[in-house]
Amino acid sequence: MLLQPGINLVSEYLTSGPYISLKGVRPRKTIDLGDVRVQAYYAPVRIVVSKEWKDRVFHSNDAISFKVFDASGAVADDSKGGRGINEIDSSITIALPIGRWRVEMKSGNMPWKVVAKKLIISSQQPITIKFPDPP
Repeated sequence: MLLQPGINLVSEYLTSGPYISLKGVRPRKTIDLGDVRVQAYYAPVRIVVSKEWKDRVFHSNDAISFKVFDASGAVADDSKGGRGINEIDSSITIALPIGRWRVEMKSGNMPWKVVAKKLIISSQQPITIKFPDPP
């Protein structure tokens, strides 16, 4: 793990193990901390698809893909297919770590659509998003 100048390593994300001392380190120097075990906190994000979208765009056997972008616009995750809509409540659940995200999804019959422009995850509490109005 490289720690860039000006970055603080928050102790709440470190798992139990040896403590890291940064005493005597010059401020403008990149530090290689080696392997550091960290714990990421994820929150379940439930995307509820409106009936109109589900009836017009999605089919029960569709494999839905997701793209997740970080706050700078870089792709953080690009999962291809594999998830389907829950037929009981017309929802899809994904998990995201603490941070700020933009989420997009697509199916075989739908091009990429924005699900959330600025989704802020600040805890492990579940979040529900309603997918937009019908096309």
